[in-house]
Amino acid sequence: MELDPATGELYAAHDYGVLRLPAGGSSWVRAADGLPKVAVFELSLTGGKKAGDRTLYAATHGRGAYRIDLPKR
Repeated sequence: MELDPATGELYAAHDYGVLRLPAGGSSWVRAADGLPKVAVFELSLTGGKKAGDRTLYAATHGRGAYRIDLPKR
């Protein structure tokens, strides 16, 4: 799991991709278009604490690694 300090959103890897829990929310949603719908074994969030300069990396087994630039929220 990764916590986005800029937005308070939580990202979780699972068997069918990456989910996002919006800050203050109670329901998980798909994290972003462009991420795989396969088992993700590792997440890494890089960048600063301000919205608009963060990147989420998702590593899979046998399908490569994916990168999503997180939007300002």
